[in-house]
Amino acid sequence: MKRFALLTLEYPPFLGGIASYYQNWFGLLKPEEFIVIVPDTLVAAKNETNVVRLPFFAKYFWPHWLVLIWRTARVCRQEKIKYLWVPHILPLGEVAFFLKIFFGYQYIVAFHGTDAFLIQQSAWKKFLSRIICRLAYEVVATSQHTAEMVSTFTRQKITVLTPCLSLALPPALKQPKQNIIVSVARLVPEKGIDLGLVAAAHLYHEFKNFKYIVVGAGREKEKLLKLVDKLGLQPVVEFVESKSVAEAHAYYEVAKVMLVPSVREAFGIVALEAAWYGVPVVASSVGGLVEAVKENKSGFLVHPAATKVMAQKLRQVLEMPEPDYLKLVVSAQAWAKEFSCERSKITEVIF
Repeated sequence: MKRFALLTLEYPPFLGGIASYYQNWFGLLKPEEFIVIVPDTLVAAKNETNVVRLPFFAKYFWPHWLVLIWRTARVCRQEKIKYLWVPHILPLGEVAFFLKIFFGYQYIVAFHGTDAFLIQQSAWKKFLSRIICRLAYEVVATSQHTAEMVSTFTRQKITVLTPCLSLALPPALKQPKQNIIVSVARLVPEKGIDLGLVAAAHLYHEFKNFKYIVVGAGREKEKLLKLVDKLGLQPVVEFVESKSVAEAHAYYEVAKVMLVPSVREAFGIVALEAAWYGVPVVASSVGGLVEAVKENKSGFLVHPAATKVMAQKLRQVLEMPEPDYLKLVVSAQAWAKEFSCERSKITEVIF
């Protein structure tokens, strides 16, 4: 009998931190223990199992999510669900709240960072979130940083369940890598790719022997391309889009250093993924990145506005003697292994 349902707007093959988070954690569970309920507009994965697709939102009346209460209840009744897990507290937490009021379903509400940040900006959203958390079976945050934000609008106990990694370790490094810097991110303001480009410009003035590859897509792309032209970085900067997680991870295998210049970050799973592949990380000392990056072990933390220091750290890694670089590679992988997925962690939260 299936025990619980994940009700989410994001799930693979959708690319993103939330989708990866649930793919990794729920991949540890038995098929009979859960189902995933996603919008029918989400692209389907090949050979997917345990996924139910529903029309999430009504077109012609408000609130648009109201119909999802009864659609989800019908699925839960058919699948004998006892608990719901809901990220995206507004509006999916509202759906879970009314499912408990009307039908008695228990729910776990999870915060992934940006949602908690946006809630803090609105008294009305704080009020709604406080009520939803009050009736929740459990409140989960994906980092200590996110938990601190959530604690500003609820007094409920908050369980921290950080992202985990379920990747196979790459083959050992057999030859020196080329001087390739990689950033993997959505091209949105909070990811700070513009700051990464400024740091690359500082580096380019003194050190020409590198390539900076930005893997991602988003609304800021045209603006960032214009900044590349303005800074004269055309010879060394390349933007690429990946169609799958595997394509994005392929860039870790060629990168010598990963740059994560975010101005706001709930956790920064890409910093851990890079470390898993033995790629040292230069990252902003903001939000959950302070938890994801171990200073001098998996990489280096720099204030996002200190782009000259960021450039210095990048050059330090690029010019590092091979024995020192290999030592950093080994320590980065050792750090990432501490975030390996363990079934006991997710079952303790759910069951």
